[in-house]
Amino acid sequence: MRVLVEQTRDNTLLWLEREGLLGGKINQVNTNNIGKEDSYQPLWEEEDKIVVTTLMGGEEDYNWDIYPERDAIIIGTQDMLLSRVLNRGYGMSRYKWPTHFGMLNNDCLWIMDEVQLMGVGLTTSVQLEAFRKHFGTEKGTDTTWMSATINHE
Repeated sequence: MRVLVEQTRDNTLLWLEREGLLGGKINQVNTNNIGKEDSYQPLWEEEDKIVVTTLMGGEEDYNWDIYPERDAIIIGTQDMLLSRVLNRGYGMSRYKWPTHFGMLNNDCLWIMDEVQLMGVGLTTSVQLEAFRKHFGTEKGTDTTWMSATINHE
């Protein structure tokens, strides 16, 4: 799943940069005429830009939770993201659990890719969406599930 996260992050960075919407600077390495993100430093001071954050074991998260008012695209592995929306953030200080819980359950669009690989994470994401719809949130939060190779069993 790490490869999918890294590929999604790299494509998102290039897409936002081409559109002039990227908050931050990237250094690219070209491989076979394809741009690949080598390093990225977000700039949170650019209010009209979108910052990209990666939540994955061994990656820095650039303190995205310090700027809840900024637009951001958060890309990560299901262990890092789902544990945070369950108020049990994996690999982080328990004192930050409520902050991440609140930020990831409000004013978000969740896109779950390759759902056939998610295992119990798929069930968890469906239940979380149902809870948010039933109890409501301060601002809207929706979930989209997608896959290029879904199995209809």
